[in-house]
Amino acid sequence: MTRSMLPALALALACPSGSAVAETKKILICTDLSMGMSCVNVFGGEAEPADVDDAWAIAFALTNPAFEVVGVVVSFGNCVCEPMETGCDPAKGGPQDLPCATIDEQMVIGRWLLDAYGSDAPLYRGASSRFSADLAAPAGTSDAIEMIRGLEGGVT
Repeated sequence: MTRSMLPALALALACPSGSAVAETKKILICTDLSMGMSCVNVFGGEAEPADVDDAWAIAFALTNPAFEVVGVVVSFGNCVCEPMETGCDPAKGGPQDLPCATIDEQMVIGRWLLDAYGSDAPLYRGASSRFSADLAAPAGTSDAIEMIRGLEGGVT
């Protein structure tokens, strides 16, 4: 099992689709949706075309009655953002909210996925670099946090 399979596995273990649903869990999904895009991988290699597990996890959550998807935050992950020398490391001066064609493309994929399943859950544009306690959170991440604060019962 690869690390990239963890989002789908975590959702599957949280509530198998055949089990009785006692209570619907509100969930916010934070992910990258690289889906094998042509990009520079965070480890310097090509993104893997088989990297579809995040989309599967979202589809699973949207169709499982145990979950209410209250939002999706799309952030960089397998694909780095431009410029490479600062895009992945805020300690080198890379802001967490810099322009990123990779995230723009992932936002299109995310919106398509939510629309395909008839979901009106909000889609937020998250970080374009690794998080740093010294930098402000990206606007989309801050919006997601404000949405969570307005929900009763918390979010998983």
